[in-house]
Amino acid sequence: MNRYIWSINGVPLSETDKIKINQKEITRITLNNLTMMHHPMHLHGHFFRVLNKNGDYSPLKHTVNVPPMGEVTIEFYGNEYGDWFFHCHVLYHMMSGMARVISYDTPRDERLDDYPLKHLISEADKYYSWAILDVASHMSAFNFTASNIRNQFNVGAEYGWNKNLEAEVTYERYLHDYLRVFGGVTIENETEDSLDEVSTTAIAGIRYLTPYLFNLDVRMDSKLRPQISLSREILILPRTAVFGTYKYQVDFGWVDNLAAEDSFTNETTWSAGFEYYLSRNFSLMASYDNRFGAGGGLSARF
Repeated sequence: MNRYIWSINGVPLSETDKIKINQKEITRITLNNLTMMHHPMHLHGHFFRVLNKNGDYSPLKHTVNVPPMGEVTIEFYGNEYGDWFFHCHVLYHMMSGMARVISYDTPRDERLDDYPLKHLISEADKYYSWAILDVASHMSAFNFTASNIRNQFNVGAEYGWNKNLEAEVTYERYLHDYLRVFGGVTIENETEDSLDEVSTTAIAGIRYLTPYLFNLDVRMDSKLRPQISLSREILILPRTAVFGTYKYQVDFGWVDNLAAEDSFTNETTWSAGFEYYLSRNFSLMASYDNRFGAGGGLSARF
């Protein structure tokens, strides 16, 4: 949801075919809302029955709200012809792709043209961007993201006052709402507590939003070092959240010196902390990172 990208069945309007239905038949649709926001679904040109415990007395509507993690079944009689729009009535959800076209197996009305639909598809492909800046007593961090339906660009950096640096620039391609592949470069200091030697390394991998909303990152860099990262933020009180990240990296490879043996090392980094939200844009935060130590400060979102 934080990308402002919405879809039906994991596919936005710009990538879908029309939903074909037959005239003079009853069509039944089950709507499953797997998000934490309400979605009032509206079908143009029809009234549909909202099937519920009232049976024959189920209400007749043209818009029905599907609550977070809820399910609603509707049915309607196909007594129209041509194409009809079906969409979420939260307009920015609709404009970002949460819509389909119900199409009868009949000739299209020649008085209509495709301009409104083409315009809507164009609107759905816009980029949205956001950023987070943390300034604390032990470190500072910055993350910037720009995303549309299928593409995402990320810039992130962490700098500890003990002169440890890690920065990353990546491009991601969404294969599914929860799965994407990525590639990019990382910049980090090679010597602990010193910026005298900084290296740039190419990376590639996959990112996956697992069940229970853990962010999984699996990657390999150009030095043949695999890394697995798992992170999660949990809201424990209305204004308070706890978060943590765990990274495990394995270094293996070979050297040109024939007298030397192959190398094998591993490294684990982790962090944990909490955040108190002062407003939509600002929060107080405190954290511990095994690279930077412990501290606290201010987090800004914009």
